[in-house]
Amino acid sequence: MKVGKSLLTISVLVIIAVFILTPAFADKPGKRSKAISGGSEFIKSVVTYPVKLAGETVKAAGKTVKCAAETVGGTVEATGETLTGNIKKAPEIITTPIKGTAETAKEAVVGIVEAPAKAAGCSSDE
Repeated sequence: MKVGKSLLTISVLVIIAVFILTPAFADKPGKRSKAISGGSEFIKSVVTYPVKLAGETVKAAGKTVKCAAETVGGTVEATGETLTGNIKKAPEIITTPIKGTAETAKEAVVGIVEAPAKAAGCSSDE
């Protein structure tokens, strides 16, 4: 039974390939076929997608690290000012990490969710 399914699968794939490639060979000699040029663009996009996705993921990770560093910096700054006598900055010791963590989480989630669309070229902001 496995041989029959394999033979059927191969037959279907061959038939599909023939239907796809027939227009490519039906064009005039010396003229670049539209089927071939469209197919090569598709294959190029399929091959380059993982690389673009990795790049977009790295950008998202970079934004997340930047947000985390800004949060730590803001907390350290507020702590330093409080220790040197600026008591008005004391609440920022608590609020800065909370706001920063929320912003960092938002950046991470947005970046991860948008990365596949950007890699595929579907995003409007590049």
